[in-house]
Amino acid sequence: MPKPSRSSRARTRGPGGRPARYRTRVLRGFQKMLADLAIDVVQVEASMRRVPSRELSLQDFTGYLGPMGYHLFGLYAMQRSYRGMPVLGRIDPVFISTPVMESNIRT
Repeated sequence: MPKPSRSSRARTRGPGGRPARYRTRVLRGFQKMLADLAIDVVQVEASMRRVPSRELSLQDFTGYLGPMGYHLFGLYAMQRSYRGMPVLGRIDPVFISTPVMESNIRT
């Protein structure tokens, strides 16, 4: 059996555009591994819209992953329009675990 990967990508849009409750179940499925800091890097897709949305926001992910020891590392794949408006609609934030952050401190 292959060794499990230490990284995870939990997309916020499930198959068929499933609602947020489905997408949060994906992260909760990793809860023990996340709490144990057994995952080094987590990449998700987040909404940047301030209006209520079926998608989880960057703040939702930061609020969930932060207390478990994950830190925002970078923002990727930025969608810079929403319904024709020049606004940031969606991003792929990447979070790193505290051990990864501490092992890469530059002195």
